[in-house]
Amino acid sequence: MTVLADRNHDPDTIKNSFLRALDLHDAGDLQSAAAIYRELLPLLPTTGLLLNAYGTLLHQQDVNNGALVYLRKSLLLEPFKSAYYNRLGAVLKTEKNMEDAYTAHARAVLIDCDLYEANFNLAGLLLELN
Repeated sequence: MTVLADRNHDPDTIKNSFLRALDLHDAGDLQSAAAIYRELLPLLPTTGLLLNAYGTLLHQQDVNNGALVYLRKSLLLEPFKSAYYNRLGAVLKTEKNMEDAYTAHARAVLIDCDLYEANFNLAGLLLELN
């Protein structure tokens, strides 16, 4: 049974389902969060946060090719989100695409130089590359 089955797809139901998925994701219940994300994707195909959250979850499940698709889509929709670039860089690094990982982390820092995680990841990558 799906979360949104037999329900009116009114904005409040969709919003509450999305918030529930984010909470489940934060709590580490990746399967339940993924199920809700997959239901929401057809309803909210241009919501950068949803695309990025699902891409992040796929990376956490080691489905990196799928993660890259959703993370890149989120950046097409919201190109000035430093956290999105940082997550993209993390997946690219996992995939050993160091040049593109560097570019993604550098963009994250350029957009928001105060984002600790992006600075940390960029520094770590530079150290790894010598």
